[in-house]
Amino acid sequence: MAVDHQSVSTHIQRALEAHERIPDFLRRLTKAFRLLQAERRDPVRSADESLAAAEHYLFARQAIAGNAVSLVQLLTQMAEGGGQADTRQRMSRCAPGPDDTVGEGALSQDVVGWGVAGAVHGEADRMTYLPESAPPPFKAAFGRERTVAMMDGATADTIRVS
Repeated sequence: MAVDHQSVSTHIQRALEAHERIPDFLRRLTKAFRLLQAERRDPVRSADESLAAAEHYLFARQAIAGNAVSLVQLLTQMAEGGGQADTRQRMSRCAPGPDDTVGEGALSQDVVGWGVAGAVHGEADRMTYLPESAPPPFKAAFGRERTVAMMDGATADTIRVS
């Protein structure tokens, strides 16, 4: 399924309007992201690329606007994966598919592009709503998983590092 840019814009606007009574814009962004994240957890809608693009946009925008991660770091992580599985795991893990296979395959350029647009808009929001803030330092663990070998060396567990 291809990304329909008008549908992406409609999803974003709908999610923001659903929380328009929240006076704190940064909180409203997070609530809007969480709404789309929940919608993508629906097995019927999890493969909708336009919804995925809208979710990626709001994820990036709220993460940077709220100063959870810097614009440079998020863009670097997007570029590192080039839309491949590693980037998909970082960006899409927030909304597992019906059988938790969200981390498989490549993101379309359009979905990644919407994530980049959200990141850039998030930086403008950070400067507007948190004018005294500096971008946070690089967080090696932001949105990544790492494999940690157990003491006996025979098994390994994958853990989420936040």
